[in-house]
Amino acid sequence: MSAFALITFLSMTGTQARADLEFAASADASGAMLGAAVDPAWVSSQLSGMQASPLDAKIQSDGFAKAALNPAVLKLFAADPDYTHEITTGSIMDQQNTGDCWIYSSLSVLRSRLYTDRGVDPSFQFSPNYVYFYSLVEKVNLYLNNVIRLRHKHLTLKQLQDRLGPTTNLQDGGWWENVVFLADKYGLVPKEAMPDTKSSLDDGMLLQDLADVVSVSVQRLHKAAEAMDSGLSEHEQLAQLYAIKTQGLSDAIRVIQAHLEKPPTSFVYNSVSYTPMSFLKDFVNIDFNDYVHISSYPTLKLDQHYVWKKTNIGTPQAGEPFGDVDFLNTTNDRMAELVTNSVLINYAPWIAIDVLEDVDVASGIMHPDIFDRADAYGLPLSEEFHIDPTARMKLGILQADHAVVVVGVDQPTPASPSLKFKIENSWGTSAGTKGFFHMYREWFQQYVFDVVVPRSLLTPQELQELQATPIRINQDLGG
Repeated sequence: MSAFALITFLSMTGTQARADLEFAASADASGAMLGAAVDPAWVSSQLSGMQASPLDAKIQSDGFAKAALNPAVLKLFAADPDYTHEITTGSIMDQQNTGDCWIYSSLSVLRSRLYTDRGVDPSFQFSPNYVYFYSLVEKVNLYLNNVIRLRHKHLTLKQLQDRLGPTTNLQDGGWWENVVFLADKYGLVPKEAMPDTKSSLDDGMLLQDLADVVSVSVQRLHKAAEAMDSGLSEHEQLAQLYAIKTQGLSDAIRVIQAHLEKPPTSFVYNSVSYTPMSFLKDFVNIDFNDYVHISSYPTLKLDQHYVWKKTNIGTPQAGEPFGDVDFLNTTNDRMAELVTNSVLINYAPWIAIDVLEDVDVASGIMHPDIFDRADAYGLPLSEEFHIDPTARMKLGILQADHAVVVVGVDQPTPASPSLKFKIENSWGTSAGTKGFFHMYREWFQQYVFDVVVPRSLLTPQELQELQATPIRINQDLGG
């Protein structure tokens, strides 16, 4: 039964459901056909008639990724492992047991720019921990602000959670625009000014305790809002609620500080004294407006300017833009061309990908055929496993879940598309080729959704399209 048929079945009236179940009960006892229910005898008949693949035992003992590696794709890379153009890169970073790829990759874009424009030593690194600290502060503040914003709806705690998500959602995850928002507000620091801590690299306990502390504040706000004197003015009501929120945010910051360390307010780098903001202005000195977000979502209209609502991680100060994800939707081929052109001028582009699909972590090869599923399962599944990206997106099986940086391209001629892209990942040097991955064009077409590239690479028409009033949409791309 298809997913649609199952949903239809679940939404049937009682009469329809009973009729379907009666059909299931009267289905062919030989097991040749199923109705709505699964017949154990039918499962047994299927298993007894199935031929095991020669790879089954290896899959079960060594794991699928190792057992089903496609030697043809491995040979493809072995025959041509080189790139026609590469960008100077620093040491590979390692996010370890966190979801902070969006921070690591964004900071890699900035340090690559410093290498190219200013000749900064490749050993230089920004502090991901500094950015992570303030990302959590902003996420907690936004969550509590939303609780206050919904006070007039008189929601139960369960209804609040349904609207805002549980407090356990105050976790890792973000976009390039979120790092820009945080850098503009709090500045940046070098890694030695705020090094990693145990919790910045393995943040499970931090996030759990933070969720608990925030939950207490949510209950306090909810209780106060329900008991609020109706005779109070809007200003007086907000004053009481913001006092509760302020204390709750302070409690959250204490938890964050215990795990991540107190961020520096001043530091010395290369014998020069800085604050985080002066370091951003005087040392980094990059205009974030030099970059634009380009996407290729087949369920959205081409050549349109979009903004994803509610994708900022914080609340801007008065007069500041809100910082939601803002992008121009184009074709995948154009997006790949922009990535190539960015690498050719030695500016590493940021890209968002579905890293759970067709990636061999050991070799770093990213190719739709890296795993031989037809051989592993004994089924003609090649087309089914690589169905049209539009259909995959509508089915909810494609999504951006990782961010990386492109630092090399293999472009046979100046007029041809790149055959593969060299990827700087943030999974340490034990993954891929000493931390670098190899993304083939075929994989790019299937699993790359978003890129951030220099604005200067866009055509006048594209720049004009970005100037148009954006279409504000929810982050639901299923169509």
